[in-house]
Amino acid sequence: LVEPLGVATHGVRLAGLADGHRAAVIGAGAIGLAAVAAARTVVDDVGLVEGAAAAGYTPREALIVASLVQAEVAERDFGKASRVVANRLELGMTLGFDSTINYALGIDDLTLVNEQLEVDSPYNTYVNTGLPPGPINSPGEQAMAAAIDPPAGDWLYFVAVSPESDATQFTADYEEFLQFKDEF
Repeated sequence: LVEPLGVATHGVRLAGLADGHRAAVIGAGAIGLAAVAAARTVVDDVGLVEGAAAAGYTPREALIVASLVQAEVAERDFGKASRVVANRLELGMTLGFDSTINYALGIDDLTLVNEQLEVDSPYNTYVNTGLPPGPINSPGEQAMAAAIDPPAGDWLYFVAVSPESDATQFTADYEEFLQFKDEF
């Protein structure tokens, strides 16, 4: 929500932000100012700006990764999902996240059909490599932390195998991924 994240370049100057930092405030009321201040506190507490640099991301990219992780998996798996993103980006693979299709289409479906996976959108991570152009939600502190400091691992794929329990399986092997998908 502030310039170091590359999100806003205009708006209201807030007390307590470093010189030159501005925040975009929708509604410009006390609630908007409080929300921006709270977001800035979380960003600072997580160390998003510094952590993003250490992880090889811009702050904006780290926020995008955090939003993807937040949308895709339960909190206990944020780190592994973040590692999947990093590994796939490093290999030049598409991310293939259903959450970005849902965002592009303005829906919230657990299962998508092939037509939906072909939507013409910069948020379509089945077609476009790299990160989508912006966050798909407002990620929480744990997702931000996972985005900038994922655990070591070779995972390239994951699939929810039990939406009721939020169980997700991770693997580096495509054939195993397909088996997990069949379980879903």
